[in-house]
Amino acid sequence: MKIICQKSDLLNSVNIALKAVPVKTTMPILESIIIDSIDGCIKLISNDMEMGIETIVKGQIIEEGDIAINAKTFSDIVRKLPDEDDICIETDDK
Repeated sequence: MKIICQKSDLLNSVNIALKAVPVKTTMPILESIIIDSIDGCIKLISNDMEMGIETIVKGQIIEEGDIAINAKTFSDIVRKLPDEDDICIETDDK
């Protein structure tokens, strides 16, 4: 997966998705945000087994794919990035 988007758009979507991420859970996957870049759309998905949130980020998809990433860690990283630059998120098969 490889996507490019503006920090403000990504941070806004992350903050929305964080509302459905539980603080403590016995299922670690629920502490994650899924980034799904398929069918020309970048989606951030979170779920706490009672409520699910799906938000769309404006951006460019270079290579389609998806990944689950710890929501708190990802939010902290995005918040600390410089405001002026576009953000490029790239993953490999591992």
